[in-house]
Amino acid sequence: FLPPPAAPAEGAEVAPRLLASRLQDDMSGLQRTQDEVLRAWHACDAERAALEREVAELRAQCEHQVRERAAAASRSLAELRSEWERRIAEERTEWERKFAALGATCDRHIREEREASEARVVESRRQADALLEEERLSAERLRKSLRDLPPLQAAMESGDLGALEAELQGKAGAPESLGEAGAAVGAVVRLAHERLLAWRSVERIVREVVRQVERLPGSAKAMMEQCQRLFRALKEAQLTKMDLRRSSPEAIDRIAEVLCAWLDRAMAHPNDVQRLIVHRVVAERHLGPFDFADLDICLRLVDRPASGN
Repeated sequence: FLPPPAAPAEGAEVAPRLLASRLQDDMSGLQRTQDEVLRAWHACDAERAALEREVAELRAQCEHQVRERAAAASRSLAELRSEWERRIAEERTEWERKFAALGATCDRHIREEREASEARVVESRRQADALLEEERLSAERLRKSLRDLPPLQAAMESGDLGALEAELQGKAGAPESLGEAGAAVGAVVRLAHERLLAWRSVERIVREVVRQVERLPGSAKAMMEQCQRLFRALKEAQLTKMDLRRSSPEAIDRIAEVLCAWLDRAMAHPNDVQRLIVHRVVAERHLGPFDFADLDICLRLVDRPASGN
């Protein structure tokens, strides 16, 4: 058996109540503190939610502005591209029109120049033919009527430059000293002087061309130009009845050499047939309307390799 509990003292009953009261107050303060912390926590949550909403709204606004700016930039680029394409198309059309107009103008000028050149050539040939015909008739009349100038006429007809120079030494500028037919004789003498000048010009052209070709061979185009000069001189010699073989025996061979040198450069397949054509043309005494273009055509017709048919 235990002894009965002792009766508490008077002060011992007051201490638990005071302790319980303090504990109650501490619990109340703790509860208030917990409530304040919860309220602060909830306030922070609300602020965070508000900040997240603001950030989301700001992000949405930025994305919207970026999309709008990108769309505006795309539209601007598209408009700028279309504007440049339109300008380029307009410029291209304008340049095409200008080029077409320039081409038409050039074609018209070329056609007009060709027609004018052909007309001049035809007129020159007609005048030359008329002059030659007149000279021939005059020579025939003088040959029948004049008997005191047979050596001069013979020199003119022979085409010998040296003989003509020798015959004209005592007759130049004094037709009255030739007898009673002074006017007729003067006409013959003037004609002889004209032929002498023409023959000297032909001889000078031949020498100059040969000298230039020997010193400066040049390109095929330059050789062609020199050959054209030679052919014109050859035609002039025939028109004025100059015999190159009598006046300058080596001139025919040099002309043939220059023409052969040109065809060696200008033709793709130089051959003996072409050289034979050149020698035949140079040796021909009456070429008539045959010119350098006809010679070029003949040479190109046989411009083929030597092998085969």
